Amino acid sequence: MLLSGPPGLGKTTLVHVVAKHCGYSPFEINASSDRSADTVKTKIVQAIEMTDIRSKRPNLVIIDEIDGVSGGGADVYGLLS
Repeated sequence: MLLSGPPGLGKTTLVHVVAKHCGYSPFEINASSDRSADTVKTKIVQAIEMTDIRSKRPNLVIIDEIDGVSGGGADVYGLLS
């Protein structure tokens, strides 16, 4: 799911609330702090593979600020391929 809107609207907060309500453990990656498609892709794979041993809930990976990723001509939608 892709949410878009102006900063401060509450998109990330909404996703955290819905994830917890639906029984997921939210795992947030801030793509703009890495600025590399390869780094973000590695973090996504790690987040999918890890489990929270305390809650035993499945992870819901939240990629925040995906528009900030750049790298080698890779488009945003090519991150997971």
